[in-house]
Order: sequence, then C-alpha cells, then structure tokens
Amino acid sequence: MRQYERVLARILGGLQGRSVIDFGAGSGWIRGFPFGSYVGLDMHAPDEPWAMRWHFDEPLPPQLKGRFDAAVSLNAIHYAADPNRTLLRFLEALKPGGTLVLAAPWLYPPHDRAIDYWRISPRGLHRLTARHFEALSLYPIGTLLDLPLRVASRLVGGVSEPKIRKDSPAHPLPIRPANESEVPASFFGPLCTIVVGDGFRSLP
Repeated sequence: MRQYERVLARILGGLQGRSVIDFGAGSGWIRGFPFGSYVGLDMHAPDEPWAMRWHFDEPLPPQLKGRFDAAVSLNAIHYAADPNRTLLRFLEALKPGGTLVLAAPWLYPPHDRAIDYWRISPRGLHRLTARHFEALSLYPIGTLLDLPLRVASRLVGGVSEPKIRKDSPAHPLPIRPANESEVPASFFGPLCTIVVGDGFRSLP
C-alpha cells in the first residue's frame, strides 16, 4: 500500500491545475490533490456538488464528453461487465492530448465475488490502452511475495513498522515499453498495475 500511495502521490500531484474526472470515485478522496476542477462518478456517489451517480455499463453523459484534461480510475474497472467498452467511456471524457491514470488489479484477491469480474495483466493493460496515447508508462505494484515476507519480518523483528531504506527510491521507476512484448510478465506479480497514458489521440 505504501508503494501504491507513493506512486499515486507523484502521478496525481502532476495533474495540478488540470480538470479531472474520476471514474469509480467512491468518497472522492483524491480531491485533496490540487486539481483545477474535479468531477467524481460512482454508482453510489455521495450527495455532493462534485459527484454524479453513474454506472460503468452506462453510456457517458453527453455533457461530460471531451471536457477533461485527465481521466482517473483507481482499481475500479474490474467491476465493469465489459472493461473494453468501459475504457472507451473513460476516453470519451478526455480532451485531445489528455492523460489517463488507470489502476487495475492483477494478482490481487477478489474483493467481492458477486461483482468483481476481472483481473487484467500488465500486458493486457498495455494492449487496452497503448494505441490511444502518444506515450504510456506502467508502474507494477507489489508481488505475491510481499505478504509472507511481511509476516516473516514481523515474526523475526517484532511488530514495529518496517523502515524504508534511505537509499531506496521513493517510488518504483516506470516501465515505458515500446511494444507489448517489452512488458514484463512474472508469476509473482504485480498485485496491481498503474498505467499512465499521455497525449490522448481522439477516438475515431
């Protein structure tokens, strides 16, 4: 979680002053970042001026199309019946040249088996998104080894929180593959992947 938070802090902090739409916004917690404007969509959206009720399987409301500098969806697209179609809804909200920030689980356990439909590999995310953007960065987050290592560390060293080494990077470096074959594939992870697409190409 700390690694995920560090990566998001850097990515979302880079959207300062930009108009942002958040798909699957929940409580709208990312509003704490200094965006120029913010709209949060969720099927259980709160009764707030910044929020709208919307379901992933519905068409995007016309008033939201082509309006935003950045579209964000954090670990929510796996609740869509058709993630390919839902991704196109996200892209419809973007201005040409805009940015997509999309996080999706891969080896993370299901949250709710009744509505948690999909897991998307890093290569699958690349295939879904790459053709729509001038540049694409992938941040693999976590591995299957994280949990047993954390438990072992606590058994050996007590219950104190592990400390981040001073010489370790504050966040993992992004992968910028030239094509799908350059996206790493591993049995051990990641638990989820964050994709950042820059330079949105308009949909046909």
